[in-house]
Amino acid sequence: MMVRGIYKGGFISRQDAAEGKYYCPKCKRPLYITKTPGYFGQCFHCDEDFYMIEALSEENECGVMVGRPLNGITVNGGIEYLLNSENKRMIFDSPEDAKNYLIQNGVSKVAAELFYYIDAAMQTEIEKTDQ
Repeated sequence: MMVRGIYKGGFISRQDAAEGKYYCPKCKRPLYITKTPGYFGQCFHCDEDFYMIEALSEENECGVMVGRPLNGITVNGGIEYLLNSENKRMIFDSPEDAKNYLIQNGVSKVAAELFYYIDAAMQTEIEKTDQ
């Protein structure tokens, strides 16, 4: 799975571009070095430049995680996540996929609306800055 890229300073290096480490957030094709000031990379297929925060990389996850307030209490401020059999956070392609998974596994449609559907890429970046 892919996630928003981590800025390493400047533009994408030729080596990173050649190795296909960063991807377009729209079409998921490789991003290449851009000459447009202020942008991180360029997608030749979409004919568009992207900022660092938009770039996808293989290093982390992207998609949607399912969460709810820690111990069901919103004032705790924490979130507990839906985990897989390996105790890792489950990542879905979209909130709809996550809701369908919950419903297929016994959660009512009404209850499925009460869960938080969290952008995995943004949550990963937030957790990195909190450390």
